[in-house]
Amino acid sequence: MATSEGILSLAQVTIQHDFQQVIEDVRDGKIYGEDFWVSCYSQGRNSVHGKVSVSRDEDDEVSVVPKGGLGLQRTGELTWTASCPSLDIDNVTLRCPKRTLDPQPPKDSTAITAFDVSPDCTLLATGHSAGTLTLSSAVVSSNIPPRKSKPHLSTILSLRFFPSSRVLLSASADFSLAVISADLESTLEPLSVVRMLKGHSKGVTGSEIVERGRNVLSCSRDGTVKLWDVGGGQTIRTMGVDKYSAINGISIGDTISNWSAPPVSQPSDNEEQPVPATLDEREVGTSSKLLFCALQSGRFQALELGTKLPIYLSPSSTTGPLQCIAYSSQHSRLATGSSTGVVTLYDIRSLSSPLYTFRRNTASIEDLVFTPTGQIVVATDDGLPYRADVPTGAPRVIEELVGGNCDAVRAIAVGMNDDVWTAWDDGLIRRY
Repeated sequence: MATSEGILSLAQVTIQHDFQQVIEDVRDGKIYGEDFWVSCYSQGRNSVHGKVSVSRDEDDEVSVVPKGGLGLQRTGELTWTASCPSLDIDNVTLRCPKRTLDPQPPKDSTAITAFDVSPDCTLLATGHSAGTLTLSSAVVSSNIPPRKSKPHLSTILSLRFFPSSRVLLSASADFSLAVISADLESTLEPLSVVRMLKGHSKGVTGSEIVERGRNVLSCSRDGTVKLWDVGGGQTIRTMGVDKYSAINGISIGDTISNWSAPPVSQPSDNEEQPVPATLDEREVGTSSKLLFCALQSGRFQALELGTKLPIYLSPSSTTGPLQCIAYSSQHSRLATGSSTGVVTLYDIRSLSSPLYTFRRNTASIEDLVFTPTGQIVVATDDGLPYRADVPTGAPRVIEELVGGNCDAVRAIAVGMNDDVWTAWDDGLIRRY
């Protein structure tokens, strides 16, 4: 179903966050029976709210019976499928977390504002509103306690591990970035800040590592992207975006083969023609990269990192500021997420015409990540993250990532084996 704006409406299924505990309590004989709720929604249509009764039958087996026009069936230890014929919802998977981790954040700033998983999936980093950082082990058998640091004066807005998995880049609302040793076993306390990167005039909202990490990128509410020399701690180049609109996120990737930039508008008579920049001797691996920027204006802009030139600016949007952006050179796809819950998918070989635009509700899209198979995982302000299949034809929600209790999800990461990690306002990390 599409709205008058051409935005496809995708249905959603929500379920009581502790429904598995209800089933376990009945199975273990702690209670004889109890109900939990399931609700289904689709914009512009009547919502469906039903209950599922859990009890023990005559054979002492646990009976799970959905009511109210809903279907619910267990398909695995951590998965169920839900159906709601009146809203055309057919066997959507509800996936429960395989593990819930408590990184023991500071008591005065529990909510996780930034998050990343190391490339080798052994470390987790969480950032918080007081400028504090927590580094913890992602290994199930580890008994190493989390380590903390306070590299910033204000909210940490972005965290990125370097490819080595032993160095971390943090970005903050205090206008700075920090390069931090991510050695969980070190006896030094707090975590060692190797270098501070300063130069932005407003909060730093996003960051990216260029190849092995000799260079890094940052974006800011000051409307600029900075390319940094990590070793020297200096800015190599500053690039402004359209009208210096605040930048809410960036995504880097390789230039794809047989691709050419779409035509861009020419500068007016009183504007200077942009000139390609020559490569600085401190640059490593920038010449073959594209950088996409999500703008507060609701547009996105593409920069060619080698020349430092803007190569595309999307048309004006009516769907609100862009909160996040994700680029997959492997699949030639670009996805943007807006503050009004709209996700737009593009084939970067044809940026002027999106493949489609969809939303589930008006909750802000906080983060987007492509999986190795080309699906996208979406983090939302309403605490209802999901995985969607995004083929050329039409998008489809294939998994609801359940287990949270209405707390916003600010960041997500996809690790090895297609595992999804989500960071929530309740201070917990859930792995699916």
